[in-house]
Amino acid sequence: MGVVYLFRLYLDEVGTDDLSCLENDNHRYLSLTGLAVDISHVGSFLNPAIREIKNTVFDVDPDEVIHLHRSDIVRRRKVFGQLNENTKRAKFDQMISDLMHDAEYTVITVLIDKLAMTHQAIGEINTPTIIFWR
Repeated sequence: MGVVYLFRLYLDEVGTDDLSCLENDNHRYLSLTGLAVDISHVGSFLNPAIREIKNTVFDVDPDEVIHLHRSDIVRRRKVFGQLNENTKRAKFDQMISDLMHDAEYTVITVLIDKLAMTHQAIGEINTPTIIFWR
């Protein structure tokens, strides 16, 4: 038997599979991005680095779980309101930048132009997901 490689895949989507209002660019596109990380790198580097960022930057109860959701970070919701403080924001930005530079990962993104998709003659289309499962 050959070498077995195990990866963890972190996924996130931007947009929905809704096919209404496609002339509006805010509704036209759907993307799915995956971050593939070797499972050994997750345990030895990625998880400890993320814990270090959370423990260094944020003043929270140690039992509080902090999820790094982009929308919460950008809008400074929940614990990320602390990033309104310039020194915390600079520290967070630097640590995230260092993490992205030092981590070993592969990014995979699929972008669907839903408006263009609806003009293709591939049968009845209900949602973009249906195309993938046919």
